[in-house]
Amino acid sequence: MKFGAIQIILGLCLWFAMLQSGVEASITGVLFAFAMPVQSLAVIEKAIHRWVNFLILPIFALANTAILLPAHLVDSLTSPVGLGIFVGLVVGKPLGIFIACRLMVGMNIASLPSNVNWKQVFGMGTLAGIGFTMSIFTTMLAFTETGVRDIAKISILSAVVGSVIVSYLYFRAIYTKKIATPVLAQPEPGFA
Repeated sequence: MKFGAIQIILGLCLWFAMLQSGVEASITGVLFAFAMPVQSLAVIEKAIHRWVNFLILPIFALANTAILLPAHLVDSLTSPVGLGIFVGLVVGKPLGIFIACRLMVGMNIASLPSNVNWKQVFGMGTLAGIGFTMSIFTTMLAFTETGVRDIAKISILSAVVGSVIVSYLYFRAIYTKKIATPVLAQPEPGFA
């Protein structure tokens, strides 16, 4: 049996029924997955992979941050809390990860995986600034004042954007592709 439009329509109907009943509607996904033919899973996963990773998950994550933009956005980002969080995520995380890895390898507690160099380890550190869910969770525990929490959340999201840009530029710089120039055929001696 092939997975198709009928199953999608039935799944949406089930989701709507669960939502209207007051039961957590996300349970529908679990029930839907149990009822799906195993042969269809790889095809469906491939079809929704990009949509889920680049649209649905970011929207879900942003919707759950509950950020209220302050009236003075630029002033909020340049406040001590805003600057501290931004610099901590964009600069502190890469340096911290890189230094910790260097120390562990230097003390023979760990070893660098094969085919991995220190430039790549530093790049991995720049990518660490992208994760913001734990940063927002920590913000909720660290600050009690709502205004400071909002400043912190905005700074975290700004740091995510900054980390994405830094990571992209960094990896692009260390992996510049060298275009090989074609070697022209040399004429045979005596046939010029």
